[in-house]
Amino acid sequence: MEIPGAPFIEGVFLERPNRFITKIQLGESVVTSHLADPGRLKELLFPGAHVLLRKHNDPKRKTQYTTVMVYQNEQLVSLNTQLPNLYVKYCLQNHLIPVFKDWDFVKAEVAFGHSRFDFLLKRGRLTKILEVKSVTLIDNGIAKFPDAITERGKRHVNHLTELLKPNQSTAVLFMIQREGATYFKPFAERDPDFTNALIQAAKMGVEIYAYENIMTPTHISLTKEIPINFNCI
Repeated sequence: MEIPGAPFIEGVFLERPNRFITKIQLGESVVTSHLADPGRLKELLFPGAHVLLRKHNDPKRKTQYTTVMVYQNEQLVSLNTQLPNLYVKYCLQNHLIPVFKDWDFVKAEVAFGHSRFDFLLKRGRLTKILEVKSVTLIDNGIAKFPDAITERGKRHVNHLTELLKPNQSTAVLFMIQREGATYFKPFAERDPDFTNALIQAAKMGVEIYAYENIMTPTHISLTKEIPINFNCI
């Protein structure tokens, strides 16, 4: 899929004054750029890292730029937290994700009680509620989530367990926004509450999947399913 907003502008990361702001060197100028990903990202965003920015022409915006990708060595890693959902929607509509190829896309942003989940799928009389999580952290070949404590993620996982019914399944899809993972595990050291919730959800029947993506400056594509490993926690 072509990435919205491409082509992007290349710059050099200088600093991150807060979770949502980055300072970027563009030529001889330093610009302030919005960062959508609130994760720690310390292994990706360090002084001198090469990043890709999107320029906006909206005069109402506080910043003219958004930091959307970062190079790690020669590999691009997405920092756009909206991109995984856009891409998963595209994949679901075109039956490109193997584990969901027999399911039809119904709608995005579906509400159940006080929670809003990413997608609703249907197969005959069966329904499936799907929540997507973006993963950028790979440590020694292990993809990990979350990079920062996520109360919202824990609530989603617990609610997905409650929504299990004979004719309704639920699932969490971890989209790994880079290559190089041998398996996925929840980051227990960073967020034990989310980890415990995910393990219990899996035991109760919530489906857990992880897929790897590859990025170019203009396109995103799906590569392969990554194994889930709860035993290494």
